[in-house]
Amino acid sequence: MGISRNFVREKILPEWWDDRAAINPAGYAEAIGYISRSLSLDLHSLMPDRKIQWATHRVSKFKHTANVSESQLAVAQAIATRVAELAVHVVVEPYKVIPQAAQAIRNDILASGTDWVDLDSLLDYCWSHGIPVVPVTQFPNHARKIDGLATCADGRLAIAISKVSKHSAWLLFVLAHELGHIALGHLNKHAVVVDAKVEPDSKDSDEEAANRFANELLTGDPVIRYTAAKYLRA
Repeated sequence: MGISRNFVREKILPEWWDDRAAINPAGYAEAIGYISRSLSLDLHSLMPDRKIQWATHRVSKFKHTANVSESQLAVAQAIATRVAELAVHVVVEPYKVIPQAAQAIRNDILASGTDWVDLDSLLDYCWSHGIPVVPVTQFPNHARKIDGLATCADGRLAIAISKVSKHSAWLLFVLAHELGHIALGHLNKHAVVVDAKVEPDSKDSDEEAANRFANELLTGDPVIRYTAAKYLRA
């Protein structure tokens, strides 16, 4: 599955873990419990002489290029989804339904006193509406990376941002794009919408709609076009 022993030891198991504890059946059960919950793996498949399998309780919708398969994105999706699920359980604010219209959200943010919609103001908006947004950028070395995802866990919505960029404008657009998936109801039939890469020129209907939503939320114009230089200075 592309998940190394070192990744499990360094990122999944608690710091106090000692591999010698797994010699004891109770210790082994505790270890595979951590691994199963953290990576969305089927618990029974982690028993000796079993083929490791993903847990199948979630329906996912992948948005990716033709040369990348869904199976290649499974590791990143599992990790990002799990972190988003954990965030749902600690968020204090109750969920408040957000408008379907991007302009309405833009107006709400601008009414708070900010001069434009930036990363901080959009993060504040999401959290104040009970939608946690978490950065998830640590993946196994050989795992295919994703830009972000929107998920529904236990009836609550959350967003994970996995894109790594020194330019906050890219992170802002990915966040606005994922919020668009939520506002436009793209999660109604899918527990997770996974964006391997957010592309402004995507021809996928949901992706195109989420891009228009993001453009309007950030600029007031759903069809604005960016040049690379202009976008990175934003």
